[in-house]
Amino acid sequence: MTRLITTTLVGPRKKIVQVAQESELNIASFEIDDVPDAHAAAAKAVEEAKAGRTEVLMKGSLHTDELMADVVAAGTGLRTSRRISHAFVLALPNYPKPLIVTMRW
Repeated sequence: MTRLITTTLVGPRKKIVQVAQESELNIASFEIDDVPDAHAAAAKAVEEAKAGRTEVLMKGSLHTDELMADVVAAGTGLRTSRRISHAFVLALPNYPKPLIVTMRW
């Protein structure tokens, strides 16, 4: 079977495994880049994207400003002369369709 997406989780390994167990999620097939905290996770994810080892960043439990600070950082970030978009997908219990809120930097 060909995999469409290869998932790498970036963050403190112990915390990632604990949350997966509490949520009854099987993450055995996912690679985990073990870093000490959210700031290090954002920096590592951006580094991987900048090096071309990943194509898409998805924000997990870290705050948006923590990830975006590293994404738009001069010199080390991903910022170019093109616009960067951030999309937030909401699933509301009393609304039949998902909502997508986007911001541009």
